[in-house]
Amino acid sequence: MDEPPTSARDARNGWTGGQYSLARALLAFATLPWLWSVPHGVTSHALGPWFPNVLSLLANGAGLYGAPISAFSGVASVLALLVALGRADRFAALLLAYALLCLRDLSPPLSGVAAWPVAESMLVVHALVPGVPYGALAARGRPDPGAGFTFPHRLYAAGWVVLGLAHLATGVDRALAPGWTSAPLPAAIATGLLCALEIAALPLATVTRWRPYVFLALVGLQLAATLAAADAPGAWLALAAHIFLFDPAWVPGRRAPEPEHIFYDGSCALCHGAVRFLLAEDPDGRAFRFAALQSDTFERLVPAERRATLPDSIVVRTASGDLLLRARAVRHLLARLGGLWRLVAAASRVIPPPVADSLYDLVARVRYRLFGKKSDACPLMPPELRTRFSP
Repeated sequence: MDEPPTSARDARNGWTGGQYSLARALLAFATLPWLWSVPHGVTSHALGPWFPNVLSLLANGAGLYGAPISAFSGVASVLALLVALGRADRFAALLLAYALLCLRDLSPPLSGVAAWPVAESMLVVHALVPGVPYGALAARGRPDPGAGFTFPHRLYAAGWVVLGLAHLATGVDRALAPGWTSAPLPAAIATGLLCALEIAALPLATVTRWRPYVFLALVGLQLAATLAAADAPGAWLALAAHIFLFDPAWVPGRRAPEPEHIFYDGSCALCHGAVRFLLAEDPDGRAFRFAALQSDTFERLVPAERRATLPDSIVVRTASGDLLLRARAVRHLLARLGGLWRLVAAASRVIPPPVADSLYDLVARVRYRLFGKKSDACPLMPPELRTRFSP
């Protein structure tokens, strides 16, 4: 069974801070290959007059070559890293969007959705999102890890409008292109269906129950175009922009009849970080309760003979009383959160359990050395979050 969207999230989408930070980082990293794929030589007349391109200030009469373009791409790459990390990322996102637009003048003409500034538009949308999501470097160490972050639905809808219009324009261009109607019947039918899909995508997406299917169709279409594209970096960047059309509420968390207990090493800084992640990504507190391995609750719920066999790391006690350890516990927690995390949990099943457990044990062995220790068994947090902890 699955959980419905929770009331602490935006009333009409299921984005949480951690999922949003993951999407932001994916978009930012997708800009890097494109930033370094542009030609390192261009004639001055290629810098179009329609856009105030700062690169035109660097061009002499012969054109723009070599070092200035590399330096510009290097600065833009630093901006992309700031966006990915979530440090000064709003201002960096606006500058990165401008840099991408400048470099479009140097790049060969892109095709399909990539020909439209969809990534640049999503960077502008990000710059308008209020608050600091969990996972951003700027949110590190704050008492409330989630801080009530939501992705405002108006901005989420703006992303749909931007990408929907790009697909509409692409579909119209394809429909008006000469020759496809006289192609062999199977090819003509396929092209006609693609045109219809892209032209109808935005109107269809206004119907809430159809939106997940429109999203899957557009992502599948863009993925196919990306795999076939000669301008792969630009096509991959356009594909990455589609992640903001996803609604995590479409993939609800695995349901349990009651909150499940998460036992953790109270002296482990990494375990404290895992608890803060779960607190942020379960904003209503309906999925989990927390207690240290050194707590009375752990001694009460887990028999002594069983406790003696458990590792001093994360232990999940399910509603049915089962104890989950290592990689299996991690997958279970991600599946309970839903959204992108449930998809990550599903994808992780391709890793053989012995390999996944070995990786978990490797991190567990060095966690004190890498992340340090904590003197307080309960992470620092506001009183309303402390109610989720059992003594």
